[in-house]
Amino acid sequence: MNILDGAESDGKLCDFIDSAMKEPRHQALLEGTLPLQLAVISTNQDKIAQAQSYLNTAMSSTLLTMAQYSLLTPKPLITTLRNVQLLTELDDFFNTIKYSESDFYSSKVKKTVTNWKKHEANPTDTSLLIQCLSSYRGLYLHCLEKGLPEESQHDVSQFIKDAKLSAHRSVVKAALQNTNYHLAARHLKKLKPLSEDNFSLAQFYLLMTEMNILRGRGKFDTRLQYLVEGWGKYLGKVSCMPVLEQNASIEVQYLKLESSICHEICDTIREMGNEWDEENQYMKVLSDKFSKASGRDSWYSELLKCSYNSLELAVKCAEGKLPQFDDTQGCDKENVHMVLAKYCEDCLENWKDHVNVNEYSESLVTHILRAMSLGSRDAHFHFPRLINLMEEDPSLVLVFKKESERVPVWMFLLWLSHILIYVDKAPGPALQPIVEKLAAVYPQAVYYPFGISMQHYDFSSASGMSARVMCHKVESLLSRNSLLHQFVSAVSLVVAPFIACKDALNNLMLEKDKKNIEDNLRKMESNFLKVNIRSTKGTASEKGEAYIKLDRMRKDAAAVFDKEFGTNVKKIKAMSTKEISKALSYIREKMIHGQDDLKKLPKQLKYYSPWLANFQASKYCDVLELPGQYSGMSKPLPEYHVKISSFDENLMPMASLRVPMRIIIRGDDEKDYKFLVKWGEDLRTDQRMEQMFTLMNSVYCTSSLCCLTTSRPSLDTYNVVPLSLEVGLLQWVESSQPLKEFMNESFRDNEKKHYEEALGIYKTGGHWVIEKKSKKKDVMKVYENAVNKIPWDLLRRGLVKLSNSSEGFFALRSAFAISYATLCISHWLLGIGDRHCGNSLVNLKTGHVIGIDFGHHFESAVQFLPVPELMPFRLTPQIVNVFQPVGQVGMLREIMVAALGALQESRHVLIAVLEAFVKEPTEDWLGFVRRQEGNTDDSKVEMFSKDRIELLKEKLCGINPAHVTKWAVSQSKSVKRDCTILKSLEEVVLGNKGENLRADLGDNGLSTHQQVDVLLEQASDPNILGRTWIGWEPFM
Repeated sequence: MNILDGAESDGKLCDFIDSAMKEPRHQALLEGTLPLQLAVISTNQDKIAQAQSYLNTAMSSTLLTMAQYSLLTPKPLITTLRNVQLLTELDDFFNTIKYSESDFYSSKVKKTVTNWKKHEANPTDTSLLIQCLSSYRGLYLHCLEKGLPEESQHDVSQFIKDAKLSAHRSVVKAALQNTNYHLAARHLKKLKPLSEDNFSLAQFYLLMTEMNILRGRGKFDTRLQYLVEGWGKYLGKVSCMPVLEQNASIEVQYLKLESSICHEICDTIREMGNEWDEENQYMKVLSDKFSKASGRDSWYSELLKCSYNSLELAVKCAEGKLPQFDDTQGCDKENVHMVLAKYCEDCLENWKDHVNVNEYSESLVTHILRAMSLGSRDAHFHFPRLINLMEEDPSLVLVFKKESERVPVWMFLLWLSHILIYVDKAPGPALQPIVEKLAAVYPQAVYYPFGISMQHYDFSSASGMSARVMCHKVESLLSRNSLLHQFVSAVSLVVAPFIACKDALNNLMLEKDKKNIEDNLRKMESNFLKVNIRSTKGTASEKGEAYIKLDRMRKDAAAVFDKEFGTNVKKIKAMSTKEISKALSYIREKMIHGQDDLKKLPKQLKYYSPWLANFQASKYCDVLELPGQYSGMSKPLPEYHVKISSFDENLMPMASLRVPMRIIIRGDDEKDYKFLVKWGEDLRTDQRMEQMFTLMNSVYCTSSLCCLTTSRPSLDTYNVVPLSLEVGLLQWVESSQPLKEFMNESFRDNEKKHYEEALGIYKTGGHWVIEKKSKKKDVMKVYENAVNKIPWDLLRRGLVKLSNSSEGFFALRSAFAISYATLCISHWLLGIGDRHCGNSLVNLKTGHVIGIDFGHHFESAVQFLPVPELMPFRLTPQIVNVFQPVGQVGMLREIMVAALGALQESRHVLIAVLEAFVKEPTEDWLGFVRRQEGNTDDSKVEMFSKDRIELLKEKLCGINPAHVTKWAVSQSKSVKRDCTILKSLEEVVLGNKGENLRADLGDNGLSTHQQVDVLLEQASDPNILGRTWIGWEPFM
């Protein structure tokens, strides 16, 4: 490499190679392992025939190597494919240089060089590959230039020089992105003599400025020096060049860097604290530019104002002078808008006292919407933050209304449920026109979420009154398709009748008003105990045989109902509220179902909803689209959406607490689509969680932190479509199996008894009973005895069974580790608990892990479950053993650190989305508030929600994860009753100093690496796992 870069001496490398080539064994070794390098050296020595021979050897060797790779291990294959570029460029060179004596040699050179310019250095490439691409290409260009005829030498030489400039710039940018400043400096040194015209020279100075900014980060003592020198020594020279006004791309880059330097200087002054001295030599240099600045606060204000003004000018320049996108320089319009928007966001969080908050808030709204109008995916995911800002400052509504008119209406589909929450609140006037447009263009996307949200609107305020008008317009638009209402009514019947009856009974027991109790008792009797279908015959509300023919539980309940309340509920008028409650409790006791009751449930759709069973799309003028097709990620084309043709006659009741039903919908594309019908649950919780996972995937996809990992973090998601407050559809995850079943199938016949033995040992210990306040050594002894009874590699065996080779196993294990690491971090951030073996699915094709059932979130599994879950996620021995001998730290830590770091970078957007739980609480959320506060008054809901949002913010700012669990434990009513239990659990959660990392670290201010280390330790601590509820199966 040094030879190609113009070193004075080759260190006797060529002599060494020449002597080695005289020894057959050494020759075979060199030609077999380094044929490409030999070809390049031969080219440098003008031994073209010999170089071509080595190239042929290199190509044959590469093809042989690629043939040995498998698609199951793509990384080595991708690395080899990137190296192919080195071979093809050398081959291009040989195919061009052979025409050096022909008349069309010049045009041939131009064509080759043009092709090379299309394939510059990639930031994801290794430093070695980047250097090779640049150095080898430099040699080829030099050789091509030597053979040019005199008459075309000037023209083509300039073309070649531009190619060299482009190559060096791309290497510098890739090196800076990978923080390889040594490599960047080497190529900047080569770039300077080639930069003869104003444009090239300006580009050189801009790159030097960027390197100074980046090199200053992390260098506390010299950061200010780097920044000031970058501004004065390099950026200052660009300000005097005519090209600054002549070239919009240069101007935009200049202004962005000027803004960045000002912002970085502010950060530096703050970091320096008391060590900052206004009389510092570098501050004196700056004082020439900021003559009004005097004192720390004044400097902050002046620098931030300069930074903001520069970005404002950059936006104006981009909009007025850039006719088209210029991705190569990072100056496309959407990028500039987002840079300004993110700058405003940072200032509103960190520099609120030194900026004009109203101006920056307006700018943030304006530029995110303008970036959205230009198709920015980044801006698309920042949209909820705008609603959050309008909630805080209603004056932004006018700005939003004006700018949102530019945005294609389909871009709001991703956040439709979020938008609907705020329709009757302060941001409502800005959001209502959007809902109307969406209802007109995409009615089937709006129908289900609008019907749910409308039930919670308050029409009494000014925003509420305008929301009422909007609701009438939207209802009118949506009512044009009568099938939508019928579909919701019919799907609501696809439930085990005794489950629906039990839910109606539970709701009755919460009712306090006697008149309402009487009305609801009559409804319950007519809906579930004495069903008459004459009035609903032939409609979507018609109940099937499963409702008419009473099952065992409803027969028993009906007998008690008649006895307690009399015929037509006549006795209720003479009963007190207390007597009614006692009677309802007695009825509820008769509603307990077992496995035999589940087996007796009908397995045909007609027994629940005759309308669905008989549905044929050809009988209707309107169409029903398959739910879940409006992802909001791209412009929908409803004319190409799958329409519901009919429903399969069979369904499958699931062996779960609420007995959800799996149905099959037949599409007009002649494919079957499986969905799970869940009744009696507010699926908005699951929908919001899946929406959060989609947002997180976008964060992982775009984060520079995740680019640096061996594999990019990613979550598997599925569609959740709430049809109403009591029923919804979940996309069936094909080729998947619950983690428990996946492991159980790995037991050999002679090992199945070991599970019962482990269960017995753990049960006998009973250390999950918090009142026992068991000692650590007793807990660990029982836990380890239970673990040792189970074969250590059940989960590992399951992955081996899915593989047809050892290579396949390693690929599946890697996929399992990446998905599980991402899942754990994402779930911990959202406080998702109750992670027993049935709440995770394993994809049997990919090895990915998919989380399901998010009923416990925001630490509710710690606070409200009878046995608090003291671990942040599931990391039991079976999961840990999958990663042996590398261990969980080796396979999970890197991904978890990158994922958590990426989420911390995007905390504003995440928090804005999660505030939906505050503004429109789900039934689960209200249930948690009721259990903690005794009622669901608005003030209680707001306080409960605020605490949990603050906790999430602390997670994103470096709180010790063990202290999150400690806080949640302290909120548990069952723990609060006995302060000794609270103290005992806190000791378990926090661990012992000198023994546990989580005890040695502080409460706050942890790095992402430290947070992840604490999470991994806490999740696998035997003293915690040994105190976990037996049904969670912590020994598995």
